[in-house]
Amino acid sequence: MTALLVATSQGHASLVGTIISHYPKCYDLVDDTGWNVLHFLTVSLYAYELNCLLKDLLFKNLIDEKDVKGNTPLH
Repeated sequence: MTALLVATSQGHASLVGTIISHYPKCYDLVDDTGWNVLHFLTVSLYAYELNCLLKDLLFKNLIDEKDVKGNTPLH
């Protein structure tokens, strides 16, 4: 699991922002089950952070990304 996904799954919004600002290409990385940052936010119920990321155009394309089971982040 990447540092971004760990920070996201634990609700560290400021760290998520720091990681993305320093490594913007990491926003779409997934874990071994195919989960991206939005999958982790929806399961963790960090609604504020999810809402902030969905306003960012980079993350809008992740909303339709499926994991290995075919589930999207908002499924």
